[in-house]
Amino acid sequence: MTPPRLQVAVLSGDEQRYLEAQLAYNAGKPIMSDADFDALKVQLRQTNSVVTAQGPRCSIRSRKVTSDASVDYLKLTLINLPAALVVRGTGSVHRCHGLRSAFCSQGGEACLP
Repeated sequence: MTPPRLQVAVLSGDEQRYLEAQLAYNAGKPIMSDADFDALKVQLRQTNSVVTAQGPRCSIRSRKVTSDASVDYLKLTLINLPAALVVRGTGSVHRCHGLRSAFCSQGGEACLP
């Protein structure tokens, strides 16, 4: 069995500067202004840099999960809309009780479908 190949991360100068600025800021000793940091972050995101990838991340040291992604309520609504329409259109809710009842199906009182 062959050992797994090691991969080496090669960072650009801007990526190294971004990571150094982030570490310095977290240590309480910022090395650049917030505006410069934000501009560098936007520039790296436009080039699809790995160091600025959004999404959840885990820290082994602090044992915390962080995320800088935000909820997209439009996509969330569009994903859940078909399920809501199916549930509403199934006829599982009777008009007489507001819910499916075994009493109706056993010939108790007449329910409208």
